[in-house]
Amino acid sequence: MFRRIMTFIGTCSVIAFACPAATMTATGVIASTQVSHTAISLTLDQAVKLALLANRGIVMSKYGVENQRFSLEAAKSEFDIKILPLAGAGVQGTNTDSYGNFALGATVQKKFDWGATGSVGPNVLWSGGDYGTGLNVALKQPLLKGLGKDINEDRIKSSLYALDASGRALTQTEITTVLDAIALFHEAIRQESLIRMYGETGQRLQAYAEVARAKERVGLATPMDTYRAEIRLKDAETLRTQAVEAYQDVKDRLKSTLSIPLQQEVELVAPVPIEKPVITSEEAVRIALAGRLELLQAEADIREAERKASILKHNVLPELNLVFDYTNTWAMNNANHGRINDTGFWGLRLESTTDLFRTAEKIAYEQGLLSLQSARITLENKKDEIRRQVRIQVTALKELQERITLRKEQISQAEGKLALAQVKFSHGFTDNFDLIEAETERQSAKGNLLSAETDMNVGIFRLQAAMGILLKGN
Repeated sequence: MFRRIMTFIGTCSVIAFACPAATMTATGVIASTQVSHTAISLTLDQAVKLALLANRGIVMSKYGVENQRFSLEAAKSEFDIKILPLAGAGVQGTNTDSYGNFALGATVQKKFDWGATGSVGPNVLWSGGDYGTGLNVALKQPLLKGLGKDINEDRIKSSLYALDASGRALTQTEITTVLDAIALFHEAIRQESLIRMYGETGQRLQAYAEVARAKERVGLATPMDTYRAEIRLKDAETLRTQAVEAYQDVKDRLKSTLSIPLQQEVELVAPVPIEKPVITSEEAVRIALAGRLELLQAEADIREAERKASILKHNVLPELNLVFDYTNTWAMNNANHGRINDTGFWGLRLESTTDLFRTAEKIAYEQGLLSLQSARITLENKKDEIRRQVRIQVTALKELQERITLRKEQISQAEGKLALAQVKFSHGFTDNFDLIEAETERQSAKGNLLSAETDMNVGIFRLQAAMGILLKGN
């Protein structure tokens, strides 16, 4: 509990630091009262914490958990002591006379977890000047169907199962939301880097175009050299414009995920690169099979299906109840001021209202067995799917590492080619074709490296999610 409190306080501090114009509502949602005129700075860690606290999907999932908690309380109330008041008043009579009457009483009722139901009901009756009192006591005990703690607590255990399932669904929503926030954050950083890269490339191509035009005026270059440089310059400007649009779009999507007003300016702080985990597919699968929420839920589904099948089997039993009741009445007649009666009656009997064939109950039990078998098959399918997901992520990280190494080599080769082309061009040994081609190849290699590094950083988090450990540190 102390850890949760400290985590909540720390999260609120992050929100106050990152979003000075935001306020907390009673439900924990960040509600912006006004938009700050200055841009707020946001790190990846702050973005993750803000997503966990303010994302609307997570808030709605929390409502689902609270709703199931209320359902559990309602199920437990079945065994509370219940007081059922009774009151009535009226007029009745004959052709020649009429009189008023009223009744007042209450029934105190209690159901026990082994199946018995007891009640006590005192009452008072006044009619036409006469009055009386009564006391009813009853106890009903199932002997076959309805007997046993497991049977009578079925609703409570179903509510507990639903509550646990909603908690796991909430955690799964948090994992999905965090992954989305991480992916959007890194994509925004990538687009921002592309904007700078295309801008720098455009400046160099602008210089090449000016040189080509100057040489063309003195006859040292052809119009083709000028056209070539200007075409590449326009390509770079187009790519930069596209990157600016993509950057704005991904930032808006990130703000929506974090429940930040779209008109609020946000500056993203580039995260520190994460080291690729050194882990084998077998080890990653072992960790995933021990901690993935889907498997925990599937195992809970099997236990619930087994319990439900047991309940349905019990419901096939015939209904047979032992009933005890006692009634005492006392009445007074005002006409002679004498006691009319003071009588008590008790009874003990067996009751049964069972359908002899119980076809519906038997069919329900068979359906419960089918649900149990389906739940077991679902568990095995989920295990296979998780193994596949983990292996895909591990393999993807290995391929990305190889791709990053290849892209770095391509950049080195492109820079070497560019340096050689610059020397040849400056000494007049060639036109600007090799120079512009080398510049374009370096730009392409750098863009590909940015994409691979972004995919690597996000892929590490995806592997953690596939292993079921993404939020273990939070």
